[in-house]
Amino acid sequence: MSRAQEPKQILSFLGASPYDEAEYELDGKTYLTPYTQEALARHYKDHTVLVAMTEEARSKHADGLRARGVNYTPIPIPSGSVEEELWAIFEAITEHVPEGAEVVVDISHSFRSQPVLALAALRFLEAAKDVKVSRILYASYDQRAKRGRFLDLTLFLTLMRWSEATSELVRYGFTRNLATLLKEIQDDAWRGGKQGPKPQRLKTLGQVLEELGLALEFLRVPETLELARKLLEESKRVEEESQAWLPAQPIRALLEKLRQRYEPLAVEEAFSPDGLKAQAHMVDLLLEIGSYHQAAVLIRELMVTKVCLDQGLHPLDKDGRDKAEGYLNQWLKEGHDETLRQWGNTWKALSDLRNDLAHAGMRRQARKGPGAERELQEKWAQIRNLLDL
Repeated sequence: MSRAQEPKQILSFLGASPYDEAEYELDGKTYLTPYTQEALARHYKDHTVLVAMTEEARSKHADGLRARGVNYTPIPIPSGSVEEELWAIFEAITEHVPEGAEVVVDISHSFRSQPVLALAALRFLEAAKDVKVSRILYASYDQRAKRGRFLDLTLFLTLMRWSEATSELVRYGFTRNLATLLKEIQDDAWRGGKQGPKPQRLKTLGQVLEELGLALEFLRVPETLELARKLLEESKRVEEESQAWLPAQPIRALLEKLRQRYEPLAVEEAFSPDGLKAQAHMVDLLLEIGSYHQAAVLIRELMVTKVCLDQGLHPLDKDGRDKAEGYLNQWLKEGHDETLRQWGNTWKALSDLRNDLAHAGMRRQARKGPGAERELQEKWAQIRNLLDL
């Protein structure tokens, strides 16, 4: 089922307070009604309406809302005065919203903890039922003027997604969700028809971030360093444009996190002294996020690269790298000075560990996971000191 064919719903809360007739404004249109539910039903004519209400709210407003021509499905909820009732509200909301629905949420008449519960339920529905929350609305009401204006609070749900995606990046190195969010924010801003400045560079930043994550995952060293430079350049452009685009302001903290993480990789030449330090930082990142196999591969290749550079061999030439590996194997033998033998012994131990990881434990004496992790961390500390990085 395509997104266009999926159910479209308005999810609203109805309280027990008396509601006066007022003019409610949304997207340049005005609706005269006591109920925000009616205003939204008239605005979103292709949406069905769900209304969460306590028994008290039902007895006071259920008939009045139907009398206004609003055909809705009630969601009975408790008042939420104890913890068990809070969970009952959460379950009632999540059970009534179907898989893949597109939802406009109205929290104008929610009370007590209901707005917080609604936000938590929406995030759960996005993850568990592939629900698309198109808008979260709150009607700011001026009692004297008998006028209300719907405020769009959708960005605050987006902030929750930012937090989760940023956590995925920092803890596990996953860039795709954050990259996708950046692209969606720009697309949504241009689709919404709002006036004023709009983001121009978020999609580009998201694309570079996604490519950088893949380059790091597949150990494309020169490409990773190049994309890190591009990321820093794009982050500066996004920060400049966010000065004028208010909803983008929370992204500045994210941009600082990206700079801290990837600035050590943003060097011009992969095989310069700074380039070798950048590769060492790549190893640190891989170990930090638990990508131990990739870290072992890169440590091994970093040793070969260093020997290539020391011996006047081109580090991207296959014959040159084969010769460098030959040197490392020769340095295991007698007749070489202590430093070269240290290189040879370290190389042998690292190659054995890397091969163990590469063969998925299909050996009689395969290392256990915790032991392999500890040994890799120890070997990297030794090799980093040996390479003077």
